[in-house]
Amino acid sequence: MKLTKRQLNKKLGSKILKPMDGWYTNDIKDIEIRVIRARDEDLSYTNRFGDRKEIIQTCVTIRIKAMVKSNKNTWHNLKGYGPRAIRNYIRKPYTGINNAVSRWVRLWGFDSEVSLETIELLHPLDEI
Repeated sequence: MKLTKRQLNKKLGSKILKPMDGWYTNDIKDIEIRVIRARDEDLSYTNRFGDRKEIIQTCVTIRIKAMVKSNKNTWHNLKGYGPRAIRNYIRKPYTGINNAVSRWVRLWGFDSEVSLETIELLHPLDEI
């Protein structure tokens, strides 16, 4: 039995994810991630020599709340930084957020190459 898109996205959002512990935890803590939506996107193309390159990527929308360490060794919530800067930081592979999202969406049958399309930043007091 195959799930509809609505059922699949409901299952994806049913759990709050936490990345596995690693060395990145020195800069970011109290991470909570919820996957809102995931979809496969076909990025295939044909180059000028006529060779077809098949690329399928999973675009994911997430909600996240966390605390990030500043240069002065104080902890700030995600809203304390510029949204563009913090979203670029979250997309970096060493933060562990991509891996946590990738493992979760792969469990539900999506491709393992994940692109964080939309990142919604939440205040620590907000409900994820």
